[in-house]
Amino acid sequence: MNLLEETIAALELHNKSKDDVKFCQSKMGWFSWEEFEAVARVCEYDAGFGAQEIASDLVIVGSDFWLERDEYDGSEDWAFRVAPVRSEIKIVPAKFNGGRWSTHREIEGLKK
Repeated sequence: MNLLEETIAALELHNKSKDDVKFCQSKMGWFSWEEFEAVARVCEYDAGFGAQEIASDLVIVGSDFWLERDEYDGSEDWAFRVAPVRSEIKIVPAKFNGGRWSTHREIEGLKK
């Protein structure tokens, strides 16, 4: 698998392009799309099961989205994430815990 081709395909799948990318980064710091592209163009790896090969802290960031590395049992690819939009409803929370696999509404004791 080629990392650049995989990244462009992940962007296109969500109607985004390299022009929508603001910056890229890892925990070491940030870098431009052009710098990512230069390295990713020659980055070949096995995306199948086994061990993850691409840096797990690599992210591609746009104004309202980001791509982050996703892995299941060594099989890896990009996960597309969208920045949350603030709800129109303002609340004053009382608690956040008290249920297993529960939503905040369920923990607060409110009906669905």
